[in-house]
Amino acid sequence: MAEKETCAESQAEKEMREARVPTPKSLDELQEYIKGLVEREHGSSDRRQVFVRLTPRGAEVLEDLSASHRQELRLLAPRLVDALGSVVSLK
Repeated sequence: MAEKETCAESQAEKEMREARVPTPKSLDELQEYIKGLVEREHGSSDRRQVFVRLTPRGAEVLEDLSASHRQELRLLAPRLVDALGSVVSLK
């Protein structure tokens, strides 16, 4: 989700479930952790609709996490390649 991009709250929850990310049952349960990182906005024509978007701070945190994960993968890549090679050679 890009900084100014919004999506329906139900869609965000669906994507988290499909990604098998261990998350609370709803975004409501995340409130304490996501304060200042995402914003909720009710639909203008239907107040039952709720859209969420990353705040600039949320985008920054996400970018930092992504960079950290990329670095971790770079460090682990040689071992992962060796492990996969061992698995393939067993066949």
